[in-house]
Amino acid sequence: MARPREFEMDKAIQDAMYVFWEKGYEGTSLPDLLAGMSISRGSLYKAFEDKKKLYLMSLQKYDEEEVAAAITFLEAADQEEGLDKILSLFNQIIDCVASGDRRGCLVCSASAASYDGEIKEAVQLILIRMRNAFEKALENSCAFQKMNRQEIQQHAELITIHYVGLRVLARSHAPVESLKESIQALEKLLKK
Repeated sequence: MARPREFEMDKAIQDAMYVFWEKGYEGTSLPDLLAGMSISRGSLYKAFEDKKKLYLMSLQKYDEEEVAAAITFLEAADQEEGLDKILSLFNQIIDCVASGDRRGCLVCSASAASYDGEIKEAVQLILIRMRNAFEKALENSCAFQKMNRQEIQQHAELITIHYVGLRVLARSHAPVESLKESIQALEKLLKK
């Protein structure tokens, strides 16, 4: 008879997500995961098989919690201008950085550091969803109503690239003022 699992899977994945978010995939060791998840080596391997599978599950968890919240905010059908929502999201990032949270974004960090094909694919799918949310927000912005679909898509791609860069720079301890200035420059560019 198999022994019952001594931990709750969802909590273990969330705990692993926080470890990966803090240290990155390459920087996270097995002892880091065991300590962060409060489970044994045998339990980790039995439940998750290996570090990569656990990382993919952590990316999915991050997507479900963090990315989904941003997408919901950007795509909400309300009276707020889509461009204002985008800038608000970017300013929320700055607020987090200013308060000392330099973890950046788990997905953005993975996009900058992953050499594994399966991880790259998972990251790209999440970033495509973010880009689509930026696109939808732009479609709900008066300043972009007269643009054709291709122009809006190009702007959404630009915003996505800026978003990833901002999150990676936040993680690398770029000065908060530089990050703010980059958002101001993006705002000027988008409001032309």
